[in-house]
Amino acid sequence: MSDKLNPLQKARQKQQAMRDAGIAVVVLTPLEKHFRAPTSLRLAINAKCYDCVGQDGDANWRRQVGTCVVVKCPLHSLRPFQPKAGTDEEDTSGDVDHE
Repeated sequence: MSDKLNPLQKARQKQQAMRDAGIAVVVLTPLEKHFRAPTSLRLAINAKCYDCVGQDGDANWRRQVGTCVVVKCPLHSLRPFQPKAGTDEEDTSGDVDHE
């Protein structure tokens, strides 16, 4: 049965098994992940986008990063959580300067 699970389902199953075994599941922010592996460019980009949208002031920071309208930002095309191509979620009509 576990052979037909997608990666997200497998990860959730593994986390549940860890909880059942009494092992604390630690969830790191993008900044914490970056500081654990400071040479990773992907983690650095994720951390910068997370920092730019106000970190965890909003529970839905992933959506804010994915729908970022700061098109002049050099990391805009590299940001995580972008809408898939062909969806109408992406709105780059606002040409906002990055401060």
